[in-house]
Amino acid sequence: MPGFVSLADLVTRVRRRSSHENSLFVSDAEVEEYVEQSLGALYDLVIESNGPAFWQDTSAPTKTVPGEFLYLPGDDPPIDIYKIIAVEVLWDGKYRKVRPYTAADDMMLEDETGWTHHSGIRYRALYPKVPSGPIVGSALGGAGYRHIRFIPTPQAEHTFRVRYIPVPADWSTNPTYSFTGLSGWDEWIVCDAAAKVLEKEESLEQAQYLIARREAAADRIRWATSTMNEDGQGRVRDLDEEALAWWPRRAFV
Repeated sequence: MPGFVSLADLVTRVRRRSSHENSLFVSDAEVEEYVEQSLGALYDLVIESNGPAFWQDTSAPTKTVPGEFLYLPGDDPPIDIYKIIAVEVLWDGKYRKVRPYTAADDMMLEDETGWTHHSGIRYRALYPKVPSGPIVGSALGGAGYRHIRFIPTPQAEHTFRVRYIPVPADWSTNPTYSFTGLSGWDEWIVCDAAAKVLEKEESLEQAQYLIARREAAADRIRWATSTMNEDGQGRVRDLDEEALAWWPRRAFV
């Protein structure tokens, strides 16, 4: 159903869909676990189709420190990054996108220090187990957060920011979180979680019906997310007329 739905709402609907409204075969805690797993999978489905249009966020500007290469972007506490869309460095008054680096870049740039031009800056996103250098950006130490590792190491103060998709909310740590069902997208969660209940019961034939419904919902979600900007899609365009709107013909005399 459209709008906001809570974990309790989804648990009730999963039990109803799997015909386990009053059953003790699965506990509420187990159904909640299935729902959270399904929410994570739905999050990936939307990202696969057009995630940045829904969940893109931008970190607060972070300043580099001379001689330090490992950073936690954003404010304190640091941001929870799920997927990085872009890392941008403020250069000549404009934010410029920099590229992720490869093993080849490691060898080519390992002896270089300082940033001489934005085109030569590389970054890598990583979860360091034991930081190999100073971590800038959080008094918390950054355990479990994705860091930005720059190469070459900056030797002056520069400003950068990260455009990213945040980690999805976790109902186990935030029980008041409500999922935005949009146009009934929560149906995917209900069908997926209810199929898990029936698989545990070994009611595999009934589970297949729910899986088929889940895939139909997935197709609709993919279509909705990939075509959310209808401008210029799915219609005949008069390119000559559009060109004239931008570059009118000049009169020759």
